[in-house]
Amino acid sequence: MLRAQQALKQYSSVESSSKAYCGSAYDLTKMLFNGCLKSLTLTVFHINHKNYAGKATELSRSLAIINGLQDCLDLEKGGDLAHNLNDLYLYMGKTLRESSVSNDISRIEHIHELLKEVSVGWEAMPLESRR
Repeated sequence: MLRAQQALKQYSSVESSSKAYCGSAYDLTKMLFNGCLKSLTLTVFHINHKNYAGKATELSRSLAIINGLQDCLDLEKGGDLAHNLNDLYLYMGKTLRESSVSNDISRIEHIHELLKEVSVGWEAMPLESRR
């Protein structure tokens, strides 16, 4: 049984790597949103179960993804949208860092909802604009 679980875990890792290697910028960004949303959910789970090491791991992952999304913005060509997203990502990072100290689940859930809205907007992008 343990061997099957390890194989499944390795397969999932290879599948994710393959998608990252072959995916479009649109698909990769969608994967980042999904990964961050999952990490935020796991952060809340770990806080509820007093697993603070797990919380730290997932919160760090979420912050790294948000920072990565922010770093990919083209503030010169992206106009108001890029600047607004930049401000939103700054807010998300600050709020998550502050919530880490107090284990404030409501603030983490707030960031989850904000990121989910951005993700839904990303998925609504017209097909001809996806690359």
